[in-house]
Amino acid sequence: MLQYLHSMWSNLFAIHSPLVWLAFLAFVGGVLAFDLGVLNKKDHVPTMKQAALYSLFYIALSCGVGVLTWFTMGSASGMQFFSGYLIEKSMSVDNLMMFIAIFAYFQVPKEYHHRVLFWGVLGAIVMRFVAITLGVVVVSAFHPFLLIFAALLLFAAYKIFFMDDEDEEYEENAIVKWVAAHFRMTDKLDGHKFTTKVNKNGKWLRYATPLLLVIVAIETTDLMFATDSIPAIFAVSKDLFILFASNICAILGLRALFFVVESVLDKLCYLKKALGVVLAFVGFKMVLESLHSIFVYFHWTALSSWTSLEISTGASLIVIGGIIGLASAASLLFPAKKEEAEQSPEAAKALKDPSK
Repeated sequence: MLQYLHSMWSNLFAIHSPLVWLAFLAFVGGVLAFDLGVLNKKDHVPTMKQAALYSLFYIALSCGVGVLTWFTMGSASGMQFFSGYLIEKSMSVDNLMMFIAIFAYFQVPKEYHHRVLFWGVLGAIVMRFVAITLGVVVVSAFHPFLLIFAALLLFAAYKIFFMDDEDEEYEENAIVKWVAAHFRMTDKLDGHKFTTKVNKNGKWLRYATPLLLVIVAIETTDLMFATDSIPAIFAVSKDLFILFASNICAILGLRALFFVVESVLDKLCYLKKALGVVLAFVGFKMVLESLHSIFVYFHWTALSSWTSLEISTGASLIVIGGIIGLASAASLLFPAKKEEAEQSPEAAKALKDPSK
């Protein structure tokens, strides 16, 4: 068993040269260092124009990685990269909506949002690598496991259409509560620091600031949302590098995208439903693929013929891009109307001034 696992693990990384992995990791490290050390060296609240330019900058970098993948690894790998990138990028909007709720819940000053998100993204990169690698190992060993991924996606789509409320509110999860109960905590911020020294009875002790709880909340929330986004990208590729690279490129620009989404959140009224359609489409694609492999394995010719419909990566890219594009355009052209008549005076006042 150990020899089999070692062989499988080696094969995962043997597909691409170690230089490819090192080059990509160096690229990610360089981008993060440039972001924190140059673009956002000082705590500040970026303007809408700055956030939009930063977001376009990261999208351009990601497209550059995709083009390089296309020309060095082939058109199939290139389309897989762009499909995975588009899926993760579109689904990250849902994450950002919850991040906005987390910052509001903990009353984090806006000038610290970017730095907290920076460390959140750094932790997400590590967690995504572990989760994607485990997913590739499991799917490689037992291909029909994709049915479980498909079930997760279809259930997520069902929740979006029939169970989600319009207003997202954050509630502390068990991990956040555990950290708050087992760490020495102070209720005061010390700039953007996660820990600070507090004088207790003449002794200087290290205490955690509320920002530590915020980063824990963001990491656990990202992990929760990853149960939807990571299974989804397995519908476009089983290549560990393509999956990891497209996923990481998508979340690298989350910090800039956060400030854009925060500003136009009310205008993207149809985007969440579009994400539900994307999840349903990807889940259906994975169900077909999994059932076909099972029927072929058992030589059930009639059933395998029925499930032989193959949705190419290129077609998936067009469908997913079309759904997101149409939803975004519809949100801008046909904005949803708020039913202010049904609101109490207090609710209407809060709507005009969200800070209250």
